[in-house]
This record gives sequence, structure tokens and C-alpha cells, in this order.
Amino acid sequence: MRINTDGNQSYREDLYERVADKLGESTKTGGIDAACIHAEQDLRNKQDAIEYLAGELSAEELAEVADILSTKQIPLSVETDIQVSGCEVG
Repeated sequence: MRINTDGNQSYREDLYERVADKLGESTKTGGIDAACIHAEQDLRNKQDAIEYLAGELSAEELAEVADILSTKQIPLSVETDIQVSGCEVG
């Protein structure tokens, strides 16, 4: 796989080096691999966290957590359903 780092894409070179360093990898390829593995696990863990917190927080608090955990690449939002049961009229 070739990744263009010329011209307008030159920022990628520094980005890949910084990420590799932050993830404890000695090569850009190792950093990209680690970042992809992290992203896959992060998606799953965010889903699990939101599902868990849905039973622990108010709708407003859950929406705030989703906002905090959101990124440009992984935006999160929550929907709430309101159900009324046990009401009899008449």
C-alpha cells in the first residue's frame, strides 16, 4: 500500500510519526496498524459504554457523555424513547 505524502498531503508524514510515537511504535507502519486496531476497539467500547450508561444516567447526562466521547471521525448521539404504561382512562 502506498500513501501519498506529497504536496497537500505532506502533513501525513508528521501525523504518522507523531501517532506512532504516542502509541509506542517505532515505525509509521506500526503506528498506522496500532491506530486502526485502536479505532476498531474504540468503536466497540464506546457502544458498550453508552449502552451501560443508558441504564445509569438521565437522558441529558447520557447525551453529554456522548458529546464528550464524540470526535469528527466518530460522532456519537443518543436517542431516548419515552413509554407510558399502566395508565387507564375512564
